[in-house]
Amino acid sequence: MSLDTHSTAQTSTTLFRQTTDFDTPTALPTSDPDRARRWRARQSAILVSSDTLTMVAAVLFTSAAPWTNSFQAVSSPLTTGLLMTAWMVLLITCGAYRVRGVQTGPLIRSVVTASVIIASASAVVGILLPWEAARMHLLVTIPFAFLGLIVVRALWFTLVARSTGARMGTRRVVVVGSADKSVHIAAELQMRASNSSYAVVDVVTSATGGAELSNGQQFDMVASARDAVLRTGADLVVVAGADALDPQALRRLTWDLADLDVGLAVASGLGDVARWRLRTESVAGLAMVHVEHARMRGVSAFLKRLFDIVFSCVVLAIISPVLLVISLAIVVDSRGSILFKQRRIGLDHSRFTMLKFRSMCVDAEQKRAELMAQSNGNGVMFKMRSDPRTTRVGRFIRRFSLDELPQFINVLRGDMSVVGPRPPLPGEVAAYDERADRRLMVKPGITGLWQVHGRSDLSWEESLRLDLYYIENWSIASDARIILRTVQAVVTGSGAY
Repeated sequence: MSLDTHSTAQTSTTLFRQTTDFDTPTALPTSDPDRARRWRARQSAILVSSDTLTMVAAVLFTSAAPWTNSFQAVSSPLTTGLLMTAWMVLLITCGAYRVRGVQTGPLIRSVVTASVIIASASAVVGILLPWEAARMHLLVTIPFAFLGLIVVRALWFTLVARSTGARMGTRRVVVVGSADKSVHIAAELQMRASNSSYAVVDVVTSATGGAELSNGQQFDMVASARDAVLRTGADLVVVAGADALDPQALRRLTWDLADLDVGLAVASGLGDVARWRLRTESVAGLAMVHVEHARMRGVSAFLKRLFDIVFSCVVLAIISPVLLVISLAIVVDSRGSILFKQRRIGLDHSRFTMLKFRSMCVDAEQKRAELMAQSNGNGVMFKMRSDPRTTRVGRFIRRFSLDELPQFINVLRGDMSVVGPRPPLPGEVAAYDERADRRLMVKPGITGLWQVHGRSDLSWEESLRLDLYYIENWSIASDARIILRTVQAVVTGSGAY
């Protein structure tokens, strides 16, 4: 690569560092790619060994359990061994040992895929052939082994994430593309580095914004990308946008990276899109990414409502003694009603009365206007760390979000959902722009992504981004995860005041 081309690439890297506070990768492991490959190979070997032992343990348990005496009579070591071997082959094929970083998501998905296939095959064999052992494998061996495989990956993640060599699992990334898109993609990767196991080590782009340099030479982005990979020891190149390189240049880059055994990814520019909404296909050799629209109508709305009703009934039945104790404490602590009722805005701008345990003095709403100037909120929502209106009992129940418990009644009424954006005040909605107004496309929730990502400490922009992400990527599974993380946030009292 010519000196001028190298200088241009260096200039763009400087631009990225100034924009994103990017630092040199001194905190990362050495740039020797072989060392990172050896680390990944070692982790893969650990998983293979652990999975093999897990399967053997599942088979021994099935054989030794007193309620499976008939199993030994209909099975043989040969058929059982063939089943376990086929399962291991499926695990390898599905990528259960393709360690790219300290992440469990891809590894668990591959285990689920392989396990579903082997269970389906066992069911078919059990139906078509007179092999009675297939039923025992399907009912006992496979479920126990599957749970063991999941536990193995959970333990692996826990131990490796805490080890001194965990950073060896971090993928060193070179971002390639136009100046504006490259800086954006690199900044997003840096911001989510702790969760993605990606670390941007260089950016290659023409800082002049053109393909021709000042001396008339043609800027070769592919050669610059290859040079950056060799210089930094990167193991992944991310192309910022499908239009960053023409088809011929992109193919050249693919060939060069294949020779270096370095991965290639194309960042589409789509942001805040869950994996389940993406579908890829090849049309006449052209790679296309389809984005499913977010829907919370029809069957989805019915399932969410059913979940809300069942979950709320169970919770109210369990916490009824707690509700009684809090009610008595409020009555003893200060004069006024037990419940605080407030008009809020719900689905499609509908209005409803939200219920909370009263945590403030009876004239709190009248004093709110006087305290607006001292708000610690995020510019739209009023929040105050040391609110003088809060009672003694109120401070306690607010810290652990116990004042929110009566809102399960709102959920049963149909005004709210267990999980969703927080219900805004009419005055807050009056200040909404078109983007913020999308928060009202779903029912407000008792908890949400805001609750598990800082609660009152979040800025308005951060809160809005999380709410919109939830609305566009909702699923029953995501609701369950948010509820579990909410319990953790409530117990620690983080971000609550």
